[in-house]
Amino acid sequence: MNHDATDLLYRQGLLFMDAQTTPVRLGIVNAAADPLLVSLTASAHAFQLHQTRRDEALALEALGLDSCEELSGTFDCILLAPAKQRAQTLGWMASAMQKLKVGGTFIVCCPNQMGARAYEKKLEELSGNVSSTSKSKCRIFSVRCTEQLNDGLAEEWVQKAAPRMAPQLGLYSRPGLFSWDRPDPGSRLLLDHLPHNLSGNGMDLGCGLGYLAAKVLQGSEHIDNFHLVDVERLALDCARLNLEQFKGAQLHYHWLDAASEPLPDRLDWVILNPPFHSGYEQAIELGQKIIAAACDALKPDGKLHMVANIHLPYEGILKAHLKAFRQQDIKDGFKLIWGSR
Repeated sequence: MNHDATDLLYRQGLLFMDAQTTPVRLGIVNAAADPLLVSLTASAHAFQLHQTRRDEALALEALGLDSCEELSGTFDCILLAPAKQRAQTLGWMASAMQKLKVGGTFIVCCPNQMGARAYEKKLEELSGNVSSTSKSKCRIFSVRCTEQLNDGLAEEWVQKAAPRMAPQLGLYSRPGLFSWDRPDPGSRLLLDHLPHNLSGNGMDLGCGLGYLAAKVLQGSEHIDNFHLVDVERLALDCARLNLEQFKGAQLHYHWLDAASEPLPDRLDWVILNPPFHSGYEQAIELGQKIIAAACDALKPDGKLHMVANIHLPYEGILKAHLKAFRQQDIKDGFKLIWGSR
């Protein structure tokens, strides 16, 4: 998340809280850990923090704060930090407005590069007049909930952000997930070259909505235990929908941050298309940590099946954690890597 935007959002929330004379029930959508958040939640009569990413939820836990998958009930004030994906953010905005008491306040802080002005206009379309200001390359805009809320438009945005069948995938997905509406080229390439006789105990690390796992389960009848791991709870929710048809293997779903938490181990194989972005920033170190964790999850002679962008420097990590690996530069800017622990 953008640190400046988070700081501005929470400072605006504190200003709102200081001006109140009655107890406030506070909700924060896409909450991020920040020292100001401790002060903000302490000033509320009651609060809920929405967060579905495990790494962000762990950072909140480190501050002594719990998070939830969805806000419930009604609120006097809701703060929102936009996601990278537009339909997901609009869905959050609409849902937040639906959960506000009449007279309640909704506050958004958005970096300009994420389309702040466009979101401000959409909020005005949804709820009427919007107050706004600019600072630190961000826009802060707010609105009071009135009877003018466009309920039909709000429900439309909520539905567009909800899980649904993605035709190009043939699977359930939702905006905000990785490659949510079409197969990504790296995963397609990995599937084209995976062995057809995977068996025993394995893991899809960073399983997303279950695209790779579904194809693997279609082609193998000898998998005993299949561990599905992802940092995004909403991805695991979709994976459960997409994989419930497969009755042979025992499927285990894990909401984990692979860069910091223990993974299932002593596995026969791991398939991996590691992330290399954190928000808008390339995070090569994140991919390296996840690859190291994938290698360490293997039993002796266990196999790693991985795809990655050609230019990313993963070979040093592989050499340190595997007894052998080989790389193929294939096409479309991706390399396939096969390794053995």
